[in-house]
Amino acid sequence: MLQKAIFFDRDGVLTEEGGSPVREHELRIYREAFDALKIIPKSFKKIIFTNQAWVAKGLMTEEEVNKTHRKLEQEFKKQDVVIDGIYICPHMDAHNCSCRKPKPGMLLQAQKEHDIDLEHSYVIGDMLRDLAAGKEVGCTTILVMTGHAGKDKQYALEPDFVVENVYEAVQLILQRENKIGL
Repeated sequence: MLQKAIFFDRDGVLTEEGGSPVREHELRIYREAFDALKIIPKSFKKIIFTNQAWVAKGLMTEEEVNKTHRKLEQEFKKQDVVIDGIYICPHMDAHNCSCRKPKPGMLLQAQKEHDIDLEHSYVIGDMLRDLAAGKEVGCTTILVMTGHAGKDKQYALEPDFVVENVYEAVQLILQRENKIGL
């Protein structure tokens, strides 16, 4: 049976956006991110997907990114929250890879590995490029006003919903799902 998922961009949605590479000791998770992920039913996969061009630029190694993600997972685990998957794109736009948002490669990889029903899943992001990836594969998209708050006007798309933060996004999802039967 296919699973529903909530896909989260990392920087600006779950963690503070720093504008520079975020190493494990610099990781700052939004308080509301803990509260949000705690209320997600087990019937949803919790997946993080993030562009990390710092790797291609030589400012960070993939191992440093992985250490940051292990720390992120540990912090959520302390709150009894399990992250089901973390997907990164280490490339720059110039590489024209299939995984860098706004392309949906990370979502498609997660779909295969976790048997995800993309049309009944959600993407939460602070940039329109996050949402463009979700729109391409039929996900419902939610823009949060934290981080970049959708100021990357490079993409001609309208989010399905706009909310203040990740907690409000998850509440919205649960309200919608309760109306249609979780």
